[in-house]
Amino acid sequence: MLFNIHFENKSKYIYLVIPLFILIFFSSLVVANPAHAEDLRNGTDYSGLYKTGVNSSGNKLGYNEPDPHWTLSKIYNVAGLPTCQDNPTTNKTVYYPNSPATTVVERGDGGVNVINDNGLMIGVGYSAALFTYDDHSWVWWTQVNPSARWISQNMKGRHFHTVSCPDPSYNGGNITAEKANVFVFTLKNIAINNNKIDLNSIGLFMNIDADNWVSVSVNGNLMTPTSPTINNTIDGKKWVSPDFTTNETSRFEWAASPGVFKQSGNTIEVHVLSTLTNVGMIVTNIGLTGSATEPPPSVASECWPRKYSVSVSSDYYGVVPVVVTANYIDENGAYHSDVVGVHSSSVSNVPIDKKYSTSHNLTFSFRDARTRYKQIVVVYAGCSSYSTGTGEDTVTHTFCWPTKYAIVTDAARSYSPMTVGPCYNYRLKTDINLTSATNAVEVGTGIMTSTTLTDRPNHLTELPHIGYPHTRTKVGVESIVTKLIYSSQALSTVAKSLGNQHSDNSPCSQFSPDLRCTSVSSKTYSSPIAVDATMSGNANSEVDDVPAGSDICFVHSTRYFSSESTGNGGEVNNEDVYYHSKVVCHTVYKKPRVQIWGGDLITGRSFGSTMASANEVSTSTSIKSGRMYGSWVEYGIFASGTVSGMGSGSAFVNSLGLNVSNQCDYSKLTFANTKIGSTSCTNTTALGNYSSGSTIPDVSATFPTSIANSLNTSDGVDLSNVATGVYTTNSDFTIKGSSITLGKWIVINAPNSTVTITGDINYSNEFIDHVNKIPQVVIIAKNINIIDNVGNIDSWLIAKNGYVNTCSSVPNISSLTTVTCSKQLIVHGPVMAKKLYLRRTYGSGVGTNSGEPAEIFDLRTDAYLWAANRAKDAGSIQTVYTFELPPRF
Repeated sequence: MLFNIHFENKSKYIYLVIPLFILIFFSSLVVANPAHAEDLRNGTDYSGLYKTGVNSSGNKLGYNEPDPHWTLSKIYNVAGLPTCQDNPTTNKTVYYPNSPATTVVERGDGGVNVINDNGLMIGVGYSAALFTYDDHSWVWWTQVNPSARWISQNMKGRHFHTVSCPDPSYNGGNITAEKANVFVFTLKNIAINNNKIDLNSIGLFMNIDADNWVSVSVNGNLMTPTSPTINNTIDGKKWVSPDFTTNETSRFEWAASPGVFKQSGNTIEVHVLSTLTNVGMIVTNIGLTGSATEPPPSVASECWPRKYSVSVSSDYYGVVPVVVTANYIDENGAYHSDVVGVHSSSVSNVPIDKKYSTSHNLTFSFRDARTRYKQIVVVYAGCSSYSTGTGEDTVTHTFCWPTKYAIVTDAARSYSPMTVGPCYNYRLKTDINLTSATNAVEVGTGIMTSTTLTDRPNHLTELPHIGYPHTRTKVGVESIVTKLIYSSQALSTVAKSLGNQHSDNSPCSQFSPDLRCTSVSSKTYSSPIAVDATMSGNANSEVDDVPAGSDICFVHSTRYFSSESTGNGGEVNNEDVYYHSKVVCHTVYKKPRVQIWGGDLITGRSFGSTMASANEVSTSTSIKSGRMYGSWVEYGIFASGTVSGMGSGSAFVNSLGLNVSNQCDYSKLTFANTKIGSTSCTNTTALGNYSSGSTIPDVSATFPTSIANSLNTSDGVDLSNVATGVYTTNSDFTIKGSSITLGKWIVINAPNSTVTITGDINYSNEFIDHVNKIPQVVIIAKNINIIDNVGNIDSWLIAKNGYVNTCSSVPNISSLTTVTCSKQLIVHGPVMAKKLYLRRTYGSGVGTNSGEPAEIFDLRTDAYLWAANRAKDAGSIQTVYTFELPPRF
């Protein structure tokens, strides 16, 4: 295969756009006893569970309205018999699979006439004798709830007509549950919003009534009812029977089953087995049970603000002065003993106005101020509450001090101390930045991020407790750098909006990457971080083998970032809360490949009026997990300039790549001019620079325009309708999708025209039993454009004084993305051009598809055979050039 070729730089084709998904985070679960499963909190611990017959705000709907959450997804028969549904046009039984369930008429919605509709029952009596149509004691009239509504397949809950459409369970008046129809009501998109919940501990409960029996599955897994006990086992399912004789729904529980629930996308199916004329269910409450994987921290504080009480008992009459002192070491190591109160009688609930903040222990002492008398000072505390305003809201603290301190004083200042704390008051700020100047990276390359962790950031504005002593941190602060991989920039944009804030969620839960989430680095500080200190570091990672257009993002998170979850500081109990930095991202690009089958790659030869020049061949390679992938030629490369990146001798044909790094290893058939006596190839050897005085054959001379027919190009050319022969035109034109039958050959010689190919050109794939039947197309033009939807071209492409552009749908290379020109192009035939613009972005995928080519140029045998047959018919074979070789002995 002959080329005069110009390879554009194809190294950065990036970006994908897919629909935006909204990510939501919630606060943590608090379970009093983590060993016991308790009801989880809706909106905090989970979302997506709804009663029946309510809108998104939880308000009860009217009758004959579609339920926005529950769908009637399926109907089947327990015994495998055909189900029977009335014609929907009669407005009797209406059933739409996967459509919203319909709310049912209840008491007060329409009176007696609603019940009696042409003799059809719309309710079932709660005793066997109550089948009188005008009786008001119907199930759905009796069972009415102010916050939920019955749902069914229609507003009357009608199941079937015993005459025209009998239920298979109805057999001459006998009801056989084993043959009944089952209606499946489905609730989707249930999420567990707290990553501290043990998924294996999650169970389900509902306050439910139904007509008649109920079985429940979660994510396709049959749940085991624990309360009440099982009524029946039919069709392998465990059925429970609600009691709808009262106006109160009963709570049913289904036990936890490991592996059933997942973090998001959960689906609940309620199977309602109905054995008579009506079907429906009502759910007045629904929720989950579960337990946390670790106990939550206490939210009470010992540090401040606080109160104390003093009661004095004396052997003598008179006033007994009591001195209250706070003793502590500040952040500079200086010892302090501050008198916080002097009392001459019994007092209760005295506030300590000074707010102590120190990362050392804080000791309060109570003593008799006198030195001459033996007195008893008793200090009472118990539990008391104290509220303080922060400027934005009011925080109430509860403190439980020891019940009594007995202090004996005898001519000395002895006392019994009380120690609290340390009382931390700090807040950390995390940040992260990419060290690379570009935001585009290739799979397998290294990425470095710089991180900072700063104590007391902008403390004058960020800490509401202005003026209180700021402390160093507690021991155990964690610094975590996490790599998040998203399939598109749209998803990473959402993640970025969730950065620069504190959260109960771990990084993976907070930012929810749809492809991968891994920890790049983590550190636990075994020593306190000093006031105003900045901790700096770097985190290194490698670009994962993910599709081009994916975003690889990083976030720096600090666990226990503040002495208080709200960031206000001053609490001794440091909650398990993260501060997440901004999210920074790189976009993954790919390097499309080209493959040349059945021939050579030749550049820099004279071609028509184009003189020979030093034309290089330069393509890119990629290394993934130590394996190299790249473009390749099946046979040799003859380039007048240097050759880099392009493999010869089918070098990269293995889908697993090559375990090489030296270009010599994948250039076995790359010709080079070297010094006399030099037979080796090294990393410093300049491959290529192979000059030759030969020219590219002038195919157009074989089919001169002087003997050509005029080509009609007014409406575009469909080669299927063009007869065998040679054609010419001076106009620019398009070639539509065409099919070339056996025995047809067409040569278009339009040296001054630009040809645009807008559809596939396909040779017939019928069996060929003679060389004269080989189909062939030769296109000779100044320029040849190929639009992006073309995938196959069976033709010679010759642009003697111009170019061949494999995707002219984009104006220039800078407009290319992974979603433009993304279809693979295969050309079966010789390609000769002054310039070849490779514009396709297909391939270069992940794994074994890493070497998939965007373009394939295949010089098949049919081109050789057709050309040889043409030369034979012309009566002579032209010798293009000869070489005189030395004799071989």
